[in-house]
Amino acid sequence: MKQYGIILFLGVVLLTLSACSRPSPSMPLQKAAVQQKQKEAVPPNTTAGQQYTVQFDLNGIAGQVPSPQTVAAGQCAVQPQLRTAFREEPDGSASVLYWSSDRNGKERFRFSEPLNANTTLYAHFGSPRIYEIQGRAHVSPLEDKQVKDVQGVITAITYSRKKPNGFFIQDIQGDGDAATSDGIYVYCGTDSPTGIAVRQHVSVTGTVKEYAYKPKNGPVEDMPLTQIALSELRIIENNSPLPAPIEITAADLEKPVFVDDLNSLNPQSEAIDFYESLEGMRVCVRNPQVVAVPYKGTQYLAPSDAHGFSIRGGMMYNSYASTALLCLYPKKCFADTASINMPKPEPAIGDVYAGMVTGVLDYAYSKYQIALTDPLPALTRKATGKEGTQLISSIPFAADKLNLVSYNLENFSKANTRQSHSSKKSAEERAAAFANQFVKLMQGPDLICLIEVQDDSGEKADDGVVSARNTLQLLTGEIEKRRAGLRYEALVLNPEEGRDGGAPGANIRCAYLYRSDRLEPVSDRDGDVTNSRATTKAEIEADGSRLLQNPARLGVGEAVFKNTRKSLVAHFRFKDGINGGKDFFVINNHFNSKRSDGKIWGRRQPVHRSSETKRHQQAELIASFISSITAVRPGAAIISVGDYNDFWFSQTIGIFKRAGMKNAIEVLPENNRYTYVYDGHSQTLDNILVTDNVHIDMAEVLHINAELPAKERLSDHDPVFVQLSWL
Repeated sequence: MKQYGIILFLGVVLLTLSACSRPSPSMPLQKAAVQQKQKEAVPPNTTAGQQYTVQFDLNGIAGQVPSPQTVAAGQCAVQPQLRTAFREEPDGSASVLYWSSDRNGKERFRFSEPLNANTTLYAHFGSPRIYEIQGRAHVSPLEDKQVKDVQGVITAITYSRKKPNGFFIQDIQGDGDAATSDGIYVYCGTDSPTGIAVRQHVSVTGTVKEYAYKPKNGPVEDMPLTQIALSELRIIENNSPLPAPIEITAADLEKPVFVDDLNSLNPQSEAIDFYESLEGMRVCVRNPQVVAVPYKGTQYLAPSDAHGFSIRGGMMYNSYASTALLCLYPKKCFADTASINMPKPEPAIGDVYAGMVTGVLDYAYSKYQIALTDPLPALTRKATGKEGTQLISSIPFAADKLNLVSYNLENFSKANTRQSHSSKKSAEERAAAFANQFVKLMQGPDLICLIEVQDDSGEKADDGVVSARNTLQLLTGEIEKRRAGLRYEALVLNPEEGRDGGAPGANIRCAYLYRSDRLEPVSDRDGDVTNSRATTKAEIEADGSRLLQNPARLGVGEAVFKNTRKSLVAHFRFKDGINGGKDFFVINNHFNSKRSDGKIWGRRQPVHRSSETKRHQQAELIASFISSITAVRPGAAIISVGDYNDFWFSQTIGIFKRAGMKNAIEVLPENNRYTYVYDGHSQTLDNILVTDNVHIDMAEVLHINAELPAKERLSDHDPVFVQLSWL
């Protein structure tokens, strides 16, 4: 045996079952279909029940010889993984152990292919193939090792400022294993070699790296992208055929994000592993539907066979499992963006690409995405953009009901300039547009519950201004301009300066606008509903008949509400002669933001939703206050509204349900339960909950903002409109 001065790297002692094979036909492949075909395959000239023997020969390599295997016809042998899986050669490069049916090791044995004869396999060391670098985990077993003569065909070239900075290569044949990727990214930086081109068969030498974006502050959250930092390139052949792309279907993605172990890929059961098994490979999606407007160059698509489309064509987020949402980044692999065939105007929700969208599977911006390599097919425009938004609510105003809306105005202040908001509208223009919605679309609801109202000076830090009086008067004035006699009064408590979170200096708060011809605040203990302050804590009379101070705030002085908007509690009643003068309590909330949560496709799995802890505690506090009322006044009508920053299926909302509340959002079908769109998903952040004795006669989410491009919307939230009644 030839003696080497080598270092043996420890591998994993296990037996790994081969999965599906990846042949290379001219048409796209579906992994699941290929895998099923392999499971069912029986080689020709075999008899059912026939068995074959596989012997292993270490071929002079030190170690324990694997036991022979008996394999039924149509089945695959199991690849043994030895401790001496890798070794370092005298030149410093890493070589890998592989098996061959040829004693001289000319070709690697494909464990993914069914046996059709008795076989002896011989062990050899050689330059790694791409799939051996990728391995069966999210991190390469050869990380930080030098590799040489890694061969593949260039499938795409990446560009930065129109100059190449790297390229993707893919093994021409692949190993046929569904768990190991046959593609990899080669990073060149500013020293990209000249003359490289797609379809070149190349040999790469360099160092294996696991790249992950490192923020200036805070820990690394992204999954690593396996790549080779290039040191030498050799062109073997031009005009090599490209491997057929793997077609991604809904079934590949609609599964749990993560189950148990990032160190052992299970693409059939875990969506994050499915993506990893295709990292760097050519992929495609057939006739995908656009499920959200593009954001910073990323398009959001879903296969045509996806489940969970919203009522308007978006992708619903109704559980923590993976959806069929796919991110597409069109520009990365094009020096000339004119050749992308980018649709103009940009695609809208519900549009469909008529054909295959093809690219390579990449990871960037905390998510897996398809980096487009082929021009986009034609776009069939099926969506309704701004012109298709509602002109009038489906809920007609009912004088014998409580007509209530909850609406996050996205940092609205009288001081807003055209640069303050994505719509480029001035404060006056936004106020006029909001007024149009309240009067024409919502037909003058009894109670408008506002979230994210800033103070009158907007985002001017520490200027001493906390009042929003002028901001709210701007809104009520614009409403009255549109319908004479429709007058709203504001009920609000100014927060303590700088203590309620949000944009610095803006002092956002919750507020109410109530129709003064139909509603009035219930007199509190001192008979004055104008003398409450930011520090006024919400308390109820012993018999539950009224608030000690109306309005008041929940969360004052509570650690769990530090730097978070306090909930605003008010007690209203219908005026004499209207609905029997019935009274009700309403709580307007804006809970802790999700900003600190981990990424769905981040390196920490399962996803750590750190912000939930605070929201759960906030919900418990509000629910406790609700229970304190119902304990002494079981028939009290209580309504809890606002931006809960959590989903209708979340534990946060579950806490309210356990306190005897029900969610108006859940009256709607699941494909219509959304008020916000984030990272391509249509989701619920805004909820309206009522005590069980309150009947939800009608409920509607008015889809007038969230699905539109930022420049066309008044807010990033859709309002929720309900009609309620009780005895």
